Amino acid sequence: MLDDADLYLLIPLFLTVAAMMKWIHWYFKTPPSPLFVSFIAIIAVLYFTVKILRVKKRILTLRQGREGEKAVGQYLERLRENVSKYFTILLPKVLIWIM
Repeated sequence: MLDDADLYLLIPLFLTVAAMMKWIHWYFKTPPSPLFVSFIAIIAVLYFTVKILRVKKRILTLRQGREGEKAVGQYLERLRENVSKYFTILLPKVLIWIM
């Protein structure tokens, strides 16, 4: 997952690159060409698609773990209730039998 610092670095970098491109077009008096920006956009889309798929896989794994923890907790709670019933029923009988 991306850290917060990555976002804080990415936005100013993007704005700086956009400003530099405007200054280059102004200084050299050339018309803007969409090829460079399109190339960068394609690379960014591919890169972030891979990142999103990895994050999605991690989220699914975490959800499965959470559901498993919930199921185990419910099972242990039922087990505790059953054991405490038998323990309270059998303990006095066992103590009488021992003494």
